[in-house]
Amino acid sequence: MSLIKELTAKELQSLVDSSFSLNSIFDNIVYGLQDELRMPKFASFIHHRISHSFPIDFADAIQEFASSRGVRIKRGIVYANDKIFNSAVEAISIGYNALLDFEKQLNSAIDICIDENSKSTEDFLRNLSVNVLNHYIHQMSRFSEGLMAYEEDNITSSFNKDFESYIIEYFEDSEED
Repeated sequence: MSLIKELTAKELQSLVDSSFSLNSIFDNIVYGLQDELRMPKFASFIHHRISHSFPIDFADAIQEFASSRGVRIKRGIVYANDKIFNSAVEAISIGYNALLDFEKQLNSAIDICIDENSKSTEDFLRNLSVNVLNHYIHQMSRFSEGLMAYEEDNITSSFNKDFESYIIEYFEDSEED
């Protein structure tokens, strides 16, 4: 028996699907940074500390929460992301905007929880937003600001060795895989 109402359960499924889509988007950003833009150190950070986190920090957390309340989450379709990037600024901007779209989706799910009086799910999603997602958005914003400054000075390639000065505290202690 499910402890979560049907519409809220659908929103949780949608968030899991979007988490895997974010993983795909960020993996493609990694490939672009590494192969096309020749920024291997920066690509490695994005890959291990950001891209890998969506299935773990988001999809798995949501699935475990839903499962504990009797809702079965299914792995949805993940579409290919094969965009070729013209610049690191473009690549990071796409990632940043994808995170903002995910934030809107998460906030919409919270609104549905409120409408359905699903306080525990609302609290879970708010916690995910405040304690996890906001850090990713902040990190991508910092990278975007840094890259734009380097682009203005026509030294974007130098960002590959300097990006660590733009890492926010939340990610400083993360260990690479």
